[in-house]
Amino acid sequence: MGYNIMFAGVSGVGKTTLAKWVAETLGIPFVSGSYSDLVPETKDMPHQDMINQDAATVFRQDMQVLSLRSKRFRGEDNFVTDRSYFDSAAYFINKLSHRIEPCDLDHAIDCCRLLLSQQCTHLVFIPYSTQFYNHWVIENNNKRLLSKYYQFQVSQIMYGLLELWGYTPYNPLKSKMLYGIENCGTMEIMGYKIKVLVLDELNLEKREFILKRFLQL
Repeated sequence: MGYNIMFAGVSGVGKTTLAKWVAETLGIPFVSGSYSDLVPETKDMPHQDMINQDAATVFRQDMQVLSLRSKRFRGEDNFVTDRSYFDSAAYFINKLSHRIEPCDLDHAIDCCRLLLSQQCTHLVFIPYSTQFYNHWVIENNNKRLLSKYYQFQVSQIMYGLLELWGYTPYNPLKSKMLYGIENCGTMEIMGYKIKVLVLDELNLEKREFILKRFLQL
């Protein structure tokens, strides 16, 4: 079975660490989907400055990232990445919903959804839930927005996208009995089914256990 595994969630919740661990565990390539790796002119630019650029620049850069991610992922039969088109869609909404024409935003979101259906078999969404809000400390890499409120807001958009894009959770009791995990299901887009895990867990060992079980589904 092929693995095209994408991690989604706001910055600073551990996506890259877990993605690299999964890649090592499965013996498949880790492919960085980081914005700053793909658009070099943003490498030393704080997130705050990036989102405060004029709307046309933000839209151009974000569409450029979609294209570059697609090219990078397309060449791999099996891979794990620390970014996804799912969180790309959420950031389009967060940054541009009030600044560009609705038809342009619809086009960007449709591109994200289409690319996800074509290039992702497993989506791991790490939500910035109330548990994270109360107990998680975001590492300061001098680029991230550290505001809990901002991270919580973007994560709520991602929760909304799960519903809009047709996420159907498995029966939680049956899933826990069979696999030891609860918050997982599928998302069907244009006839393609993507397995989805909502990883609302802070402890690293428990995260790794849940991921192992999820990848056995």
